[in-house]
Amino acid sequence: MERARRLANKAILRRLVSKTKHNPSTPALYSPSRYVSSLSPYICSSRNVRFDRNLNGFGSQARTISVEALKPSDTFPRRHNSATPEEQTKMAEFVGYPNLDSLIDATVPKSIRLESMKYPKFDEGLTESQMIAHMQELASKNKIL
Repeated sequence: MERARRLANKAILRRLVSKTKHNPSTPALYSPSRYVSSLSPYICSSRNVRFDRNLNGFGSQARTISVEALKPSDTFPRRHNSATPEEQTKMAEFVGYPNLDSLIDATVPKSIRLESMKYPKFDEGLTESQMIAHMQELASKNKIL
């Protein structure tokens, strides 16, 4: 009984592989260097299967990306300075201070603090996308010696 089952399974597999090799309506499932399992649900199902143009193989997924998502977004502050002023106040209140400034006053000695963080020789700075463009321009000036 077991031998008959193995022979039947082998015959079914052989027939499925042969069918996928010679059926032009299915995508390229066979190449000399690669086989795709004939037990794949895509092959075994009798339904019509829609294949996306971006599909590279079985089991992969295609997704769309909007053009807007590819444009420079200048979201550096949002990504890297995540605490909002309200959240900063809540954190300071949690440790017993009314705001962030009073927490800093209590923990950082005045002798090592600067009066102002404004430096006249520096301007407003660049956005993230402006800095990337500037760095690419500088990198393009590099020469191999």
